[in-house]
Amino acid sequence: MMEEGASDFEVSDRRSSVAAVKNADVQNVTDTASASAGDERRDVGAAAAEEEKPSTGGGLPDPYTLLTFAAVQTDTAELMTLLIPLFDNLARVSLGLLASPKTGETDVNLAEAKLAIDAVHFLLEAVGSRLSDADRRELQRRLSDLRMNYVARS
Repeated sequence: MMEEGASDFEVSDRRSSVAAVKNADVQNVTDTASASAGDERRDVGAAAAEEEKPSTGGGLPDPYTLLTFAAVQTDTAELMTLLIPLFDNLARVSLGLLASPKTGETDVNLAEAKLAIDAVHFLLEAVGSRLSDADRRELQRRLSDLRMNYVARS
């Protein structure tokens, strides 16, 4: 039996630094992804995204950090399902159906709209079999609506 004062381990209280631990976890995931791609080859898109991150102010985390953290916390099919409304909304903004959250104005960008519509189509094809019939029909209806609006604006 060990002496009462002797200890082979150290206790540390991390409850006060939950945010630091979460940020470290997100950083570890992105570091691991970068390392797997090779240290000599840095993703140019990621570097550009880091430079273009919008300032949210008020101590709120930026959307890129939130998306990375969500990706770590969910399985692939669930994440893909969550991305469908995001690209649907982006397509509607790019088609000028909704005002841009950045400018408050409606601008038409057909190249961006096509990319977003293609993303919705891909995601729906990938996870459609996992959705309920009603959800799948609703998403297919929304995709058809996006396509019709795209053709009308082309």
